[in-house]
Amino acid sequence: MKVDIITYMTGYNFFIYDRFLGTLFDTGFSGNVHIVSEKRDIEITKRVNKKYKNVTFHIDKYNKPKWSNMRRYLSNKDIMSYLDCDFVLACDGRDVLFQKNIENFDFKQDLYLAEEDIEIVKCKWNSRWLKDLEKQFKENFYDNIKNNKIICSGTTIGSLEMMKTYTDLMISILNKYKNWDNFHKGTDQGIHNYLFYKGIISEKIKN
Repeated sequence: MKVDIITYMTGYNFFIYDRFLGTLFDTGFSGNVHIVSEKRDIEITKRVNKKYKNVTFHIDKYNKPKWSNMRRYLSNKDIMSYLDCDFVLACDGRDVLFQKNIENFDFKQDLYLAEEDIEIVKCKWNSRWLKDLEKQFKENFYDNIKNNKIICSGTTIGSLEMMKTYTDLMISILNKYKNWDNFHKGTDQGIHNYLFYKGIISEKIKN
């Protein structure tokens, strides 16, 4: 199974890159890694490229939304438009460590999401993001999903075509906001949970 990885990493020291890529390639991973960064990261990217093969850096060309965790979906869409792989893992490189080679995983579904062990209602930040979406969409849904587990937006893996579809869905919600500067940092996770618990993602999955 050919798997490529896309992650957004900026403002980190070399250790963060080294920890992420070191644990990945130590598993025997042979795919390509695409890292979206900013101009301020140039010296770090040069150092990373000296140590690791199959790593391509992409300078973030977008300036809105202001939060990089929002903008990453725009960059991910651009990168996936020319990938040649079976599956794509979109993740937060700072938070991910690898114990096994993901290329050896027995993929039986088109899309995999990461469930946390806490309910939405018990986290003020996740609750805030979803309530903000309620106001933006003029749609009541928070009370119907608040007792469900949080679905983390930082680790998503799926077939290339499904990840393209998922990314388009995320961007379509971003575009519903009249003013991107109104986003709270982390609202992308609210959108992620909205798409899942409203069944919008599942409607696109091929069984």
